[in-house]
Amino acid sequence: MQSAKQNFRYFFLTVLYSLIFTESVVCDTITVNFNQTLIEQSTLNGVDLNNRDRVLDLVLNQMPSEIMVYPSEGYYYFSFLNNGEWIKGNLRFDKTQRDKGEVYFVYYKDIEKTPETGKTYFYTLHENNGVTLKKISPFSYKLSFKGIHRTVRIYDAHYELSHKPILPEYEEYIGPIFDDSGVRFHFIYDHKAHTFLYVLNSDLGYSETFRSIDSENRILIGTRSKFAFYHDRQYRRMLLVGVYKQYIDQNNHYDGPFDQLPDSFMDGEHFRNILEEYDPSLIGALYPYGVYKNEPESRYAVIPYMEYSDESELYKTYICTDKPQHFTLNQCLFGDISK
Repeated sequence: MQSAKQNFRYFFLTVLYSLIFTESVVCDTITVNFNQTLIEQSTLNGVDLNNRDRVLDLVLNQMPSEIMVYPSEGYYYFSFLNNGEWIKGNLRFDKTQRDKGEVYFVYYKDIEKTPETGKTYFYTLHENNGVTLKKISPFSYKLSFKGIHRTVRIYDAHYELSHKPILPEYEEYIGPIFDDSGVRFHFIYDHKAHTFLYVLNSDLGYSETFRSIDSENRILIGTRSKFAFYHDRQYRRMLLVGVYKQYIDQNNHYDGPFDQLPDSFMDGEHFRNILEEYDPSLIGALYPYGVYKNEPESRYAVIPYMEYSDESELYKTYICTDKPQHFTLNQCLFGDISK
């Protein structure tokens, strides 16, 4: 049983890091999920996953007439129960492709809920296969397919861009990240320590509560995402130091922000230069945005944090506590101990 002191600390942290939005970007009504829906969905005849147009028709017909794409790399995720198997996928409105009228469409068995994996269905949708995507404004598009029309809005991080954090002179702000977990980050590069930082963005509140795993409140873990943060007291910020390995293996929404880089708000060519500074072995191997030249469907994964299976593994960040200079702290946290 927790002591009164422990309970107070947990309550204090919950209040301190609770969801307090100063600007609404989510639905104003909580969605309640009912078991009745699951049961009824499980009795329906499934769709043939090999029939791309049929699956696309299913997704678009149940999509709201206007959607908001929050994740920074342009993913709009969906899932459905099909013949007793959970299927998940996404429509991706990629920064480099959407102005060309192209949308990526992918779906597959959800390995988190379906033990056996299967085929991944991946398509590039465009006018030649009946799909049109027309730009209305920098962050608004019209998606059409067989008489179905949907307005697509890309999250515009104007607030984050106008409220950039104050950084040491050797750190560079790359852009704001809206992760598919709902957690927001500042994406930063430390030129002195030669490391990337994912810094928790608190300006618009938090999408979860946090708990401390140590008496000094140095290490905090999200109760929903299990993202682990180290409290950098000098700059009063939370640095992402760990992501739960099981969630990475499951490829779910809590597998880390490496796949939600701020493409819409950074210069792809400049980012490639930063990657080459970070890892000189990449020189000549990348296109802008970190896309591999010899594997254009993949891009360099920026993962400075550790993958942890047990919370005790996070205590090794304590060796960084007494570092005399800030860049040394970053070197320590995102050097050997994060591997």
